[in-house]
Amino acid sequence: LGMLVHLRATDTLHDKVVLNPQWLLDKLSRVIADEIHVKQMRYNHELQKAGLKKDFAVLRKRGIATLSLLRFLWNDDEVDYLREFMHETMLMSNWAFPEEALTRGRQDETLFLCDATRCDAV
Repeated sequence: LGMLVHLRATDTLHDKVVLNPQWLLDKLSRVIADEIHVKQMRYNHELQKAGLKKDFAVLRKRGIATLSLLRFLWNDDEVDYLREFMHETMLMSNWAFPEEALTRGRQDETLFLCDATRCDAV
């Protein structure tokens, strides 16, 4: 016996059934993380090599994520599903305002508000 996750709110969610909920938790915890896990990410060399260190800092400080950062955090695995899952469960919403704290090249990128990531949001 076990658990599965299946949402039907969108076609993308409807088309997938998560048979291993731990996979889903692991992916979500890359975005919504406690301070111990955040410290590990801050010093992640892959994050720095990808040029996403500033994006990660903005996520932690302001709760705003770039699509590039989400792709990185989720290893480019099922990004559309994870985005829609977070939208439908109200863990994330679109952010349609400029974010000057981001690198100039990413200021026009699709942004998302993941407010549960901020330290004072809890």
